[in-house]
Amino acid sequence: MKNIFCYGDSNTWKYSSPDWHRCGPDARWTGVLQNKLGVEFRIIEEGLSS
Repeated sequence: MKNIFCYGDSNTWKYSSPDWHRCGPDARWTGVLQNKLGVEFRIIEEGLSS
């Protein structure tokens, strides 16, 4: 298994507008990437919204 570490800002964290809650894993770009790459990859997501 290959690991991909995604460290980023609020784009990686992904807030949902207008209620300002965090989007679910499948709605964040890191979740979309995980679904496209499949089980041979593991996406490690570390976003920080500021």
